[in-house]
Amino acid sequence: MHPPLQLLYLSHASIAEADLSLADVEAAVERAFRAKAEGNATLPPKAGFRPTAASAFFLPMPAALHTPPVAGIKWVTVGHENLSLGLPSVAALVVLNDLETGLPTAVLDGSWITAVRTAAASAIAARRLARKGSRRIGFIACGLQARSNFAALKAIFPLEEALLYSRRRETAATFAAELAAAGLRARVVTEPREAVTGMDIVVTSVPPEPGPHRFLDPDWLSPGAFATLVDLGRSWRPAGFERLDRIVTDDRTQTAANAKASGLPYGGPFHAEIGEIIVGAAPPRAHDEERIVFLHPGIALADLALAHEIRERAIARDLGVWLPL
Repeated sequence: MHPPLQLLYLSHASIAEADLSLADVEAAVERAFRAKAEGNATLPPKAGFRPTAASAFFLPMPAALHTPPVAGIKWVTVGHENLSLGLPSVAALVVLNDLETGLPTAVLDGSWITAVRTAAASAIAARRLARKGSRRIGFIACGLQARSNFAALKAIFPLEEALLYSRRRETAATFAAELAAAGLRARVVTEPREAVTGMDIVVTSVPPEPGPHRFLDPDWLSPGAFATLVDLGRSWRPAGFERLDRIVTDDRTQTAANAKASGLPYGGPFHAEIGEIIVGAAPPRAHDEERIVFLHPGIALADLALAHEIRERAIARDLGVWLPL
């Protein structure tokens, strides 16, 4: 007789108790990029939709890793007016399934996973594409993704100085105080160009709505700069991308389709995918003068790899709630 069918539910609190380190997260995300580059993963297209002009935006993101044998989907929603209501603008759940039987094995809150896997992707790319010894970092927008990216990048580079720009100066000031407490010289600037030009690393994480878009110029990037476009490039003007030395993404097909569907400024061509650089099929930074951009909308493989790691850790630590199917 088969044992009762169950799945594990892991809330945000349970995921925090699993206590994955930045190194754990980065390793899981890098395994996902490597699996894709080596043909050991399946990544169907995303299919985002907004039912009405007043509704949230819904984005189902399916994927499968062949090893470990896990399939699943991240279900993401973006509520454009949520911040004004005191609600998070982005919400996500991750559902894991056994690859062979198709049965669901876990449901996880996706907010922490989304934040840290995105920052881990930036860090994985920066290890290979940013200049060694990068010390100056600029932030365009100063929310959750800015903080997550800072934590991941500070673990790699000897960051000393940060310039911050946000459409809400008080938001930038709060983040600047946090960076100062972490030992950086941090300053809020009034013009976005100040947080781009002269920086070794630039992080842009401008939210979809509201606010101005396409106000950054790729030509502002100084020789040797590395920029991670967490905001899918929505804050950048399309003119100038062709003058960059290298533009890298996480998945050419999905990034191009996403840009076309959402009207984003840049959808290709790309010099490489990050997985190709990881496995040696494409080169890392060639010299200190290259201006390199990493534009990564995010692939569900990274979410699944991290969710699987969290599930295994949670089972070992007896975390979460088992639910009957």
